[in-house]
Amino acid sequence: MPLYEINGEHLRRHDAARSAALGLYERKDLQRLLRNDIAVLSPDLLVVAEEFGNWEDSRHRVDLLAIGPHRQRIHPDERLVPAVESAD
Repeated sequence: MPLYEINGEHLRRHDAARSAALGLYERKDLQRLLRNDIAVLSPDLLVVAEEFGNWEDSRHRVDLLAIGPHRQRIHPDERLVPAVESAD
């Protein structure tokens, strides 16, 4: 999905880039940025854990664990951020 910047009366397309080429890394950068400003995904989310793996019947680990407005578990995945691919 292309990303566009609004510049006055014009749209400027930004090409997709690998996160490493931009100097961004999933755990070091994107996870931290989402943890600190989860409202970019939804203003109704609350981050409750990072690197969570304390499931009762599973050894699965999630980078971020958030709670939604109806008390549902949300697992944001930094690898799905448009125009950025995981490099680590």
